[in-house]
Amino acid sequence: MVLFVAAACIAVVLVNNAPELAFFSRERGVLFAAVSFPLDVLYYLVSGIGIVFGWIARQAVGEPTPGAVVEAFTEMGAKRWPPVPVSARAAVRPRASLPTLPWLIMLQLTTRRIR
Repeated sequence: MVLFVAAACIAVVLVNNAPELAFFSRERGVLFAAVSFPLDVLYYLVSGIGIVFGWIARQAVGEPTPGAVVEAFTEMGAKRWPPVPVSARAAVRPRASLPTLPWLIMLQLTTRRIR
């Protein structure tokens, strides 16, 4: 049973990386593609171990919670962050400045057709 699962995993890696292995065999030869395949398997193995450790850490520590200050403001009923009023002047966006004269001259010179 274990050998069947291992063979199935290797088959999945082989099918998943078939375009990569075909490229390797075309560019560097079949030997290079065959040597790179165990590295692909190692990559998937290390990634799987990382996912398992991340899941274990999440189960051990629990859901991430906000800090005490954020929880206190939530209990007070603050609807937005930061919970300080914004003045009407700060809420208005400033207008974009008009282009300066040298910029307009440069724009006119670069858009003119040369005859």
